Amino acid sequence: MKVEINQDEMIELSEVFNSIRLKTQDGESLTVCMRDSGFEFNYEGEIYHAKNGRLIHIEKFADKSNMPPEVRQRNP
Repeated sequence: MKVEINQDEMIELSEVFNSIRLKTQDGESLTVCMRDSGFEFNYEGEIYHAKNGRLIHIEKFADKSNMPPEVRQRNP
């Protein structure tokens, strides 16, 4: 994982292949992980895949055959 401060003074992480969890004082959480291409994140138990401007709610696929191949291999 690489950590930098960008020109907007924002913490910028790259090569984040281990999950990062952000947790509020009330216990609400958001977990983010980079994949070879795109991101996966979990917000309060709901799992999403984000890639090329598209956001896919992974849990909505009752029939896994309709799931994009790169997502399906991580969610058999």
